[in-house]
Amino acid sequence: MVLDLDLFRDFKGGDPDKMRKNQKDRFKDVGLVEKVISEDDKWRKLRFQADAYNRSKNLCSKSIGDRMKKKEEVGETELKNDSQIEEITGEMLQTLTLGQLKTLRGLVDVAIDENTRALVEAERIRNEALREVGNLLHPSVPVDDNEDNNRVERTWGDIQLSKKYSHVDLIVVSQKFFFYSENQFKLFFSMSTGEEIGSDRMLIYNNVRNCIPGIQHLG
Repeated sequence: MVLDLDLFRDFKGGDPDKMRKNQKDRFKDVGLVEKVISEDDKWRKLRFQADAYNRSKNLCSKSIGDRMKKKEEVGETELKNDSQIEEITGEMLQTLTLGQLKTLRGLVDVAIDENTRALVEAERIRNEALREVGNLLHPSVPVDDNEDNNRVERTWGDIQLSKKYSHVDLIVVSQKFFFYSENQFKLFFSMSTGEEIGSDRMLIYNNVRNCIPGIQHLG
């Protein structure tokens, strides 16, 4: 399961240091956490910039529409200062000709396209790193890079009892017997385990058998 991004955002109540420690305790690459944080920060700035560009475009479009309704002359088209794109206001647009407004809106469109590509790329890198970060460890989990040192939480059944075949072995060995009749499979199970097959296991056998195409169901 992919972790919630807010876990990496301190302004959302997350704890980046906790995420770094969690990755370290898993003996995994802590750099993935750093990448999630840095790319998410870049993504949020680009998202903010996208909203600002959209507002600028709307202002330009509204001003152009108003000028065209008044049948205003196009006038000069060249902008004296291209940096105006970063600081567009209604007051500033009043000083421009219709031609300059159209030029400015074209520059805003280009900036929106470039910003969108950067936004998509930052999101891609962030999400790829996020998918690789391990899930949160429970405080009770031993910190060790060897699974053999995991703690046994509980056991079920008689763990001292050992039979000729495990359940996994039986599934592997008995795959070919799905093409046999029920009576043949019951005999195989009894001879392999020394037990009579229960109705629950027989139900599993029949369910699996019914899912395999081409089987002739024998009695």
